[in-house]
Amino acid sequence: MNSIGEIGNTELDGLEGVSQLQLGSNNLGVLDPNIFNGMIALRSLSLDSNRIVTLNEKATPWNISLVDLNLAGNEITSLNSSTFYGLKTLRKLDLSENYKLQFIKNDTFVYCYSLTELDVTDTKILNFNFPYLPFLTTLILQSSYCPENLIRPGNLGNKAPSLETLNLQDNVLMLENLWDSSTNKSTFFGLQNLSRLDLSRLNRSTFEPLSSLTEADLSHNPFVCNCDLKWLPSWLKGTSMELLESRDTTCLDSKATLEPFRGKQLITFDPTGDCDANIILYSSLTVVAMVLILILGLIYYQRWWIRYRLFLLKLCFVGYEEIHDDADREEYEADDEWVDQHLRPALVERLSDFNRIVCGDEELMLGMYYLDAVHYATERSFKTIFVISRDALRDQ
Repeated sequence: MNSIGEIGNTELDGLEGVSQLQLGSNNLGVLDPNIFNGMIALRSLSLDSNRIVTLNEKATPWNISLVDLNLAGNEITSLNSSTFYGLKTLRKLDLSENYKLQFIKNDTFVYCYSLTELDVTDTKILNFNFPYLPFLTTLILQSSYCPENLIRPGNLGNKAPSLETLNLQDNVLMLENLWDSSTNKSTFFGLQNLSRLDLSRLNRSTFEPLSSLTEADLSHNPFVCNCDLKWLPSWLKGTSMELLESRDTTCLDSKATLEPFRGKQLITFDPTGDCDANIILYSSLTVVAMVLILILGLIYYQRWWIRYRLFLLKLCFVGYEEIHDDADREEYEADDEWVDQHLRPALVERLSDFNRIVCGDEELMLGMYYLDAVHYATERSFKTIFVISRDALRDQ
């Protein structure tokens, strides 16, 4: 969290014993692995929230034994084999929130065969096909626009057979991404060690094409039973499909699930009343917010009128407390007698339609400082006449 924009090849000299280096939230734009040469103890490197666009463009070997590399929140657009050249010990790689990341070449992770955790959340990958990663146990692809060449039946089981956690939340997955009817294989075929699968949590279009489905086993996968899943009960009732192991097919017992259904069986889930109440609540809050904004706007527009009325109300109960300016009012006074006898009658006669004519200090807005009151009157005036005595004109 400094303003470091560039690091030279010798500026980290003397840090041979450092095992963890945090350079997050700086202004780094280009990074060359040479700057870490000599840091033989470095295992964890955080470069998150910088402005890195190019990483190891010269294909320089990483001469360090990194285990954890955090590159989240940068501006990386593409990755290739030179990016991680030499990182044979790397186990955890975070590329999340690189919103401009679109291309990950096939040979990008060819040197990272020890990788166990890979996070590409919030990216826009158009092409992603990693090599055989035998030790990869966690793959997070949340909101990453999963390309078809990665999420397709039979692929992950061949590329990452050790996967234990797979997050595919908030992706545009269709039926063809999950099931191949010609081979009767799913995307998860071969993932024998998979224990956690996040498909949040599934829309109606995923199941509608399965018209011939007669049995489904969804047990031991707690569903987040909220309003987003309200289509499921009606869909289950409208089909002849049998839900196997229904006792073990439950709603997740946490705050994410609507309170009446937490820990209950999925077949009891019917959120009609609860979700309708939410719609009414949200609609009411929207109307209240709009009315509040309108009231605040009117109050701001009529603030001087409201302040004047409040001042009169204060006079009724508290009394009048004279406001004194630093300057003497007499410095601003004109010839009141001439104004009352000649100017005012002439204005009233010629401008009969204008029923609010301010002449002199006594008719200024009450409750305001003198200069503020003059400014308020002249700002809203159709015509403003300044009466200056001859003595004032003679006075330099």
